[in-house]
Amino acid sequence: MTPRRHHLPPHQAPQRFSRSWWLGKMQNILWVLLATLLIWVYADVEFTDDAKFSATLVLKTGESQKVMLLSPAEHQLQFELSGSQTSLEQFRRKLIADGAILTYDVSGEYQPGEGGAKSVPAADLLNRAAKLMGLGITVKNVTPEVITMHLEGLRKISDVPVELVATGAELVSPPPPQKVDILVPASEYEKILALPPKLKTQSIDLSEYVPGKKELVKADIIRTIEIGGEKFSIEPVPASVTFTVQIKSRTTVEEISVTVKILTPAAWAQAGDTTWTQYELLRQAPADWRPKLQIVGAKKDLQPENIRAYITLSDDDKQPVESWLEREVVVSFPPEMNLKLQGSAPKVKFKLQKRNPAAPTTP
Repeated sequence: MTPRRHHLPPHQAPQRFSRSWWLGKMQNILWVLLATLLIWVYADVEFTDDAKFSATLVLKTGESQKVMLLSPAEHQLQFELSGSQTSLEQFRRKLIADGAILTYDVSGEYQPGEGGAKSVPAADLLNRAAKLMGLGITVKNVTPEVITMHLEGLRKISDVPVELVATGAELVSPPPPQKVDILVPASEYEKILALPPKLKTQSIDLSEYVPGKKELVKADIIRTIEIGGEKFSIEPVPASVTFTVQIKSRTTVEEISVTVKILTPAAWAQAGDTTWTQYELLRQAPADWRPKLQIVGAKKDLQPENIRAYITLSDDDKQPVESWLEREVVVSFPPEMNLKLQGSAPKVKFKLQKRNPAAPTTP
């Protein structure tokens, strides 16, 4: 007997717009998308691109108490990087978010050299600051190519006094200086130690504090010392100090116009002296002799009559000059008033010139 054959029904296409039909279409689309994605990923990994950037590289020594950076900390870099489009775009976004600033602590990788300053490839610092190797990015070129870096070892000076600098209030009495240790470059240790050094704080505004009440004021220490007009970097330990202050009264700042007067030797005013008969005072810019000064003090004391501005003349000023004599204006106040000039004193230019015989004799 011949066995009966069972014929399978022919494959039937799913009905159009049925659930099976839609599932089939979705599977096809997913496969196409997956293939496209793989192609793009392969292209991004396999092929590199180049992009140009600019940034400020900021070098620091962090919390290190062993070395100090004596060379400039900030360096402007122009550079070109090579990498995948994705990695370059990620770097670009992060750089923008960080304000185009790259920061790197050099105290871990670099040590002071015997010759002082050393030349370091900028590409090395850029790689470390931006962690480019971890992003799969390489430095193609960078300008400048070399950065001069001067790291120096530190030595400690103990018990250095710190003076409080404050505005906005008159104190019952200045608070006693606080004392801290400072770390200084080894090459400047003897010079700074011979001063002896004194420190000041950043200026603190006390205008919001209540008069008559003792307050604790914390202030950061300025990290420089000036010696003969030259400034040296130091590291205070700790970086800030606290003072106890008692405010006598609040102060304010007002702009007050004053007239710069002249102070002459007493002999010029004696009978028979011919100074003003022979000479006249010429002012280069008359407006400079009526400056506007920023004066700090109690509101009730900020009056023009409480401000004296003058320059002092001498017999040496009678010598003929081709140009002008320049002199800093002396600004003084009544001793019983706690007034002070904010900023630098102005300067004026003048000369004593021989009079014509028919000229008037008033200065």
